[in-house]
Amino acid sequence: MGKSSKVIKYMKLVTYTLMLFIVLNSKAQQMKEIGIGILEVNTNSDISFFKNFNDVTPAAILHIEQLKDLLVKYESPIVLNPYQISEGETDIEVQELLNSGLVPAGPILKFIVTEATSNYYKVIVDDKKGTKYYIKKSPEAMYYTTRKALEGSFNTEPSNRVWFLYETWEHYLKRVEYIELKKLEIYDKPYGEIIFCSETYDFYPFKVKSIKGEWIELIKDPLREFNFKKGTNYEGWYQWKTGNEWQIQIVEYTIE
Repeated sequence: MGKSSKVIKYMKLVTYTLMLFIVLNSKAQQMKEIGIGILEVNTNSDISFFKNFNDVTPAAILHIEQLKDLLVKYESPIVLNPYQISEGETDIEVQELLNSGLVPAGPILKFIVTEATSNYYKVIVDDKKGTKYYIKKSPEAMYYTTRKALEGSFNTEPSNRVWFLYETWEHYLKRVEYIELKKLEIYDKPYGEIIFCSETYDFYPFKVKSIKGEWIELIKDPLREFNFKKGTNYEGWYQWKTGNEWQIQIVEYTIE
């Protein structure tokens, strides 16, 4: 593989479109369970799903066929409707996205995690029905808990290795580009008094400073602070989920 092909594959792996993540959260509102975090799986090899952790034989194997133009094809004997799934884009679609100012996403496969141990991840394979399976950890695979560590490995590890990236919701929400609120009600503390509210749909991009259960502490996105009116206190606490319903939209990356 040439240097330019590696660069393209790297870009497609770690960058996403703004549109993609807004659509993603509309889908996520219908989920049965938000879980404790998110597991991103590379699409270089098949994935075995086990109904019980102690099972020796997998209940299902997701076959991932490698196609041209860095596309993949998912073949699953079970209903596969995870948190996020994409087979990638053709070269023509990539060019169309770039011409529109959007970034290609490439093949993506992410699952909601409900349990994470040193031996396995328990994931939701069908968000609407809440169907769960186990993905066992293997000594041959690489496991990461931060995207920074994963991206740093691209220059040192083989491109065809098997890897998994697991992030808790706290870590994930604190490192994304910014979030937007479905309901503009900001509190001085969890379940406290409202310090700012608005019924308009102005663009207010926030960063997450900390998290306490269903509540997140917000600060203005420093790169987009010009969207906020001077003299108004926008920084406080917000309920990012109620039960298993999202109250935010997540934008992981943007093109500047």
